Amino acid sequence: MTKKKKKAGSTASYGAKYGVKAKKQVKIIKKQKQSRYVCPQCKAKRVKRLSAGIFQCLKCGYKFTGGAYQSSTAAGMSGKKLISKIVGGKE
Repeated sequence: MTKKKKKAGSTASYGAKYGVKAKKQVKIIKKQKQSRYVCPQCKAKRVKRLSAGIFQCLKCGYKFTGGAYQSSTAAGMSGKKLISKIVGGKE
């Protein structure tokens, strides 16, 4: 008997096509898309992605924008910090 090969998770349906690197990237994106995130308003881990960049908390109903696959991005976080510094400095 031959030894069974381990499939590539959710990207196993692609078979031998596209290469390893592309399939790893798709696997990471699919995992980010389907995972739950923390709500910025009620702090519950019940945020679900509705569409590209739009997220909604299933507990409190709060709807907000973020990255295409993540609820917050590095650029968004740095923008929030900059805005809080500007607003905090004027008061």
